[in-house]
Amino acid sequence: MSAIVVGEITADGSTIILIGQGPGEVLAGFAQRMQLLTPLVKNTEPRGGLQLPASWPAVVQLANALGAAWRPGPSLTAWVTDQVARRVAPPAELAVTPPPGLVPRSYQVEGACMIGANGRALLFDDPRTGKTITTILGLVRARRGRSPGHAGRRRLPGLGGRFVGAALPRVGAALDGARLARNQPPAPRRCR
Repeated sequence: MSAIVVGEITADGSTIILIGQGPGEVLAGFAQRMQLLTPLVKNTEPRGGLQLPASWPAVVQLANALGAAWRPGPSLTAWVTDQVARRVAPPAELAVTPPPGLVPRSYQVEGACMIGANGRALLFDDPRTGKTITTILGLVRARRGRSPGHAGRRRLPGLGGRFVGAALPRVGAALDGARLARNQPPAPRRCR
């Protein structure tokens, strides 16, 4: 008989609860694998299951560590479906008005929408292609309102709301608006 591990998300969406069914030695092996995951996995109170913080990386690691034994419950399946849709959906329109003279490029708008929807992103654009503008536009978009999946998480850690709100006009004034409006790449720097 094979073992299965059923996972479900709590009503507040903060924790995943895991309950195993099957032979004890197989479940003990699963429990050992759970201790290697990035999120902190703890016993439930009362004992009988495991719990870990609900996050996209946690779900990906659970699916990888448990393989065919992994069975997400209905609420967790709906949460995962929403997370996948947010990650693969085409970016929405940029809901932030850039300062006068600043015309963001298409990839900057796409990056800003991604930051605005998820609250974070890794930008691997080439040097001097406008990652700062992308980030500021995305943070302003995130500050003004997020997707329904982020209803309770409006604060941006490490950044005061006044900083993000005030930074965009100052950056726009400091930039060379004519170069950005023409969508021309910056002049190459020469090494001595």
